[in-house]
Amino acid sequence: MMNNSIDKNRITSVKISSNLKQHSVLLALCTEGGFQWMQVKGGWYDINGKTEDFPAQTCEVIYADKEKTHASVKITLPEIAFLWDETSPVICKLQLHPADSEQKIEISFGLTDLKADGSIFMNHGRRLMLRSERPQKMPEDKQTWLKMMQESKAYGINHYQFLNSCPPEAAFDAADLAGIWIEAESIPEAYQNHPSIFPFQSQLQEIPVYRSYPDFNHIPESETEAFFNDQERLKNAGMGDLAEEFFTCSGKLAVQCYKKEIESIMQLPEMGGFCLPSEAFSLVRHGLISPERWNGFCSDTVLLGQYSDDVLTNHLSMNIFIRHHGISSINAPMHYRVKRGHEIIAESDIPVSIQGQGLFEIGKIDLDLKPASHVHKVRVFLSLPGKENSYKLWQMPETEIKTLESTESLCITSNLTEMKFVLKCGGNVLYFPEHLKNQIPSVYEINDTLGLNIDKHHRALGQFRCERWSTPQWREMITHADCAVLDGIHLHPIIQMIDNPQRTHKLGLLFECNVEKGKLLICMIRLSEILSKPEANRFAKSIIDYASSEAFAPKETLTFSQLDQII
Repeated sequence: MMNNSIDKNRITSVKISSNLKQHSVLLALCTEGGFQWMQVKGGWYDINGKTEDFPAQTCEVIYADKEKTHASVKITLPEIAFLWDETSPVICKLQLHPADSEQKIEISFGLTDLKADGSIFMNHGRRLMLRSERPQKMPEDKQTWLKMMQESKAYGINHYQFLNSCPPEAAFDAADLAGIWIEAESIPEAYQNHPSIFPFQSQLQEIPVYRSYPDFNHIPESETEAFFNDQERLKNAGMGDLAEEFFTCSGKLAVQCYKKEIESIMQLPEMGGFCLPSEAFSLVRHGLISPERWNGFCSDTVLLGQYSDDVLTNHLSMNIFIRHHGISSINAPMHYRVKRGHEIIAESDIPVSIQGQGLFEIGKIDLDLKPASHVHKVRVFLSLPGKENSYKLWQMPETEIKTLESTESLCITSNLTEMKFVLKCGGNVLYFPEHLKNQIPSVYEINDTLGLNIDKHHRALGQFRCERWSTPQWREMITHADCAVLDGIHLHPIIQMIDNPQRTHKLGLLFECNVEKGKLLICMIRLSEILSKPEANRFAKSIIDYASSEAFAPKETLTFSQLDQII
């Protein structure tokens, strides 16, 4: 800060540039009084305070004009000079005291060496991987920015991008200490000493927004009316009690989608980074994934498993990569562990020696699996000291059903007339509708709809182990399905597609009811098209065996008139 006293000798402005090769810093001064020297002293600071003194120096002032209004001062860096980087953000604060003056100016700077080559960015010879966020808030004070940035760092973010705007200087003050690069439009000249400035257009590949259902237990003040309207629509549709399940199930799918997107970009060798929407971090804040697990696939060092399919039968093959942009080399074995259920079926180490940054292939997991008699959850854990990533795969039994054919105890049909006749006679029917009066397309990823809400303990799924939410073994089946609109019908689907809150249809993929003397199970998945897929085959077996058994006991009853409203 400038002293309020009026001095004959004074500094009116300062610009700083560093020359790391010459181990020096050059100050460009605008001055009054023509003083010949000045004293410099200060220290190095990180987010916790001073780390080291900057030795005091008396420096000569070299003028560039006869009027002695523009001058330069070369400051020699001490032997211990800390470099600014997002992994170790250390700044230098200097106090400048012109000769024969009471004035004392405090300036700060950081030692960066940022360079760009197309989409590749380097700082101090280290290649960067920009993991960017576009903040929605624009606070004025440094402490609020610092709190925001520390949370972002916990989620692996190292870059803030502001489109067509520039945050206040408090944001740069905080970023200097937190280790966040700031890319913004029209940064004022007075801010240029901040090491956190990212002076290039990053042109990052953008990750799309994957929405989750609103969390009505935590309503943002700015969106109170919108949340209230969504909540009322859900209640009026008779599904108010499902709000929490819809939020959890849609959020779990959104986490999977973000993980897949981030890892896909991480596996592109020349990619310089990506930009995440702010909606992604609400999933962490709402507890749908821990910061530690999120950090496992969004940080400066990520262990990556590359494989062809999430559904297995008798073999697991996974290529292992490391995307490394940390400041240190890696010379430690990577440990992997494969679990089928609670049983560890493989465990070993893969030697790793990585110098520098980039994408490195380090080995492969190639494993024969015991034949499965039922659905198994297979987890693959990859770890280095302080880093872990994991993958959930699904092992299915070999295909057992060749065709979808009726039996003595179950009519399997797509014919409406046949279905009604069997129900009148008191039989059991598994019905695959060819056309419905009201249906919408089914999509696995979050788009117009928000994923599955599954009654995973229902006996119809007794032979098809699954989670309550969408997981990849549903992908092929959902792609070959349409959703039945069940608005106004008193049915609770076994498998329900979550509709977006602006529309709030009750959407069924698998649902059951008593009709006349018989029992009816309606499946909207066109299983005959994909029966060769082990997951579709196993699902078919599960629902056929259920609908053929004494366990087939729907709780709800419809008349033919009510059924006609659907089909």
